[in-house]
Amino acid sequence: MTKKHLFFFLFTMTCFILSSCEDAKLAKAVDGKWEANITLKDEYGTPYTQRQIYDFKYQESDDKDGGIVTESTITSMTEEVDDIEVSYTATSTIKGEWEVIFGDIYFTYNLSTLDVAITNVDYQLSENADFSTKMDYAEAAIGMALLGQELINKDELTEDIRKNAYQSFYEDYESSNNEGDGSYYEDLKIGNNVMSFKTSDIGRMELKRVKTSAKRNPTIKKTKSNSTPKTKSDDKNVMSSGPFSGYINGKYAVSFSLSFDEEYKGMQDVIGSYYYDKNGKENSITVKGRYNTTSEELNLTEYYEDGTPNCRISAVKVPQGFRGTFTTTDGKEMDFFIAPDYSSND
Repeated sequence: MTKKHLFFFLFTMTCFILSSCEDAKLAKAVDGKWEANITLKDEYGTPYTQRQIYDFKYQESDDKDGGIVTESTITSMTEEVDDIEVSYTATSTIKGEWEVIFGDIYFTYNLSTLDVAITNVDYQLSENADFSTKMDYAEAAIGMALLGQELINKDELTEDIRKNAYQSFYEDYESSNNEGDGSYYEDLKIGNNVMSFKTSDIGRMELKRVKTSAKRNPTIKKTKSNSTPKTKSDDKNVMSSGPFSGYINGKYAVSFSLSFDEEYKGMQDVIGSYYYDKNGKENSITVKGRYNTTSEELNLTEYYEDGTPNCRISAVKVPQGFRGTFTTTDGKEMDFFIAPDYSSND
């Protein structure tokens, strides 16, 4: 080997080693949860908002600098079909693997883990509709209202949207996996709790690190008994209060407002209410129960105004929210799902 070739070989090896060290450093810095809120436009130029959340788990390995990831996308859309404006929120979640290679970040998705939920479905006549269409719409709406029905069945509309959204997300992720080494973004940079990389459609994208609650030493009050004092847990599974929306039996749209009390011995007391969207908030039903921060199980019971217990809800925490079973007093079981409602003003 000539001196010239030897120099080139050593130079190449040095660059490779330095790059590998930098990749490992970047990969460790990626670990954690990141989110971004962006505004995009559809093929017709109509703007819509999207919230992207990446939950990265770094895994120590001699083979690669990366780990596993859960990617969630929350999209608020308004579409117009035959002079009807339909608005909704689509929440997708998928798991996969990620790796940092020469300063770029690569994703490979597990398509079998894709889950899509549709919430906040609503519709109205487009302002662009002509006079004749407006008159026909008003006449039809009044006629259906007299029959106690909606002009458009929201449950069927929601399911149609979910199927179309699932297919769209699936095709996008499948296409990403088929692009050679999978989907990737160039020039990964991390600093000051901001992650950024280059994309092919919106330029350089920035995500902010989702900060977790700082650990604090619990304050122990003197008690007259020998019972264990109540302390605040540092468990990352502790739930926060807020609005949720979802479905019972996959077609009955519901909205929840749940208040999670301070954690005590791995449990959080829960109190709140919910209503069926078609019945309105004025017909809310009281619910009470507990959330287990260890098993991530949520158990609620609904109560009549006189305090008599009625239906029960048993669910477990999933990446999107809670999924489980809604059981009526006669023992009938129905699928149950709710997700945090980021668009709610409650």
